[in-house]
Amino acid sequence: MLLSGCSASMLYNQIARIAPWYVSEYVTLDEEQSARFRSELEQFLEWHRSEELSTYVVLLDNVELDLYSEVTADTMLRWESQFREAGERMQARVLDLAISTGEGLSDEQMTEFMTSMKERQSEMETDYLELSDEAFRESLAEESARRMKPFLGSLNNAQKQRLQLMASEMKRFDSVYLAQRQHYMAQMEDVLQRDEGWQQRARELVLSYESSELPEYRELNTHNRPIMYAAVADVLNMRTESQDRRLRKKLNGWRKQLVKMQEGRRW
Repeated sequence: MLLSGCSASMLYNQIARIAPWYVSEYVTLDEEQSARFRSELEQFLEWHRSEELSTYVVLLDNVELDLYSEVTADTMLRWESQFREAGERMQARVLDLAISTGEGLSDEQMTEFMTSMKERQSEMETDYLELSDEAFRESLAEESARRMKPFLGSLNNAQKQRLQLMASEMKRFDSVYLAQRQHYMAQMEDVLQRDEGWQQRARELVLSYESSELPEYRELNTHNRPIMYAAVADVLNMRTESQDRRLRKKLNGWRKQLVKMQEGRRW
């Protein structure tokens, strides 16, 4: 929820517009493949509108009710768990779209896709690993404040200091994250050789992602996640009256848009 300030209707417009472009960053689709992708993407969005939006309304209502009490790390964990369940249902449907697209790619296109993934990995390593520890922590605190701004507006000094403390307590995760991403890419590259039964292997790999995590990646998440939750909870508890009004207005705006979309008045 803290990752974007986009409205619900804007999000759907962006998915429909950006997803084909994003795919084209990794593999070049021909006209027929692009048309098929767009058609199946629209089917996915229709499913999501009709089956999932009511769940999001309930989740937003629960979040707003929780804001009348002190927010704790346990509160944050509960929110994450609830949104994660919704995300897992969406992931299963997105996987159908990905596999369908993969079935229609030529061997040359699949090679192009994996080459693009590897190039992106190299770019991320250059961007992240060259930062000093001090620069990394400063960037982490600033990025956290930026992600909260759509909900609270500009943070005050006390809130910024709390995020800086969070960044100092968290273990640096970029190299471990990249190692995990490399590990996952190697498994996916093997699956995408598209031997008989590859579709089921792809489903198992994606849907059981956590079971294939590297031990150091899992250990890092176990350390960092409670620190992050506690910091975000503290920032929310520090919110001013104007920040509280802004936050509730944002949540209520999302709720109204979701209800409108459920009723068929999409935008």
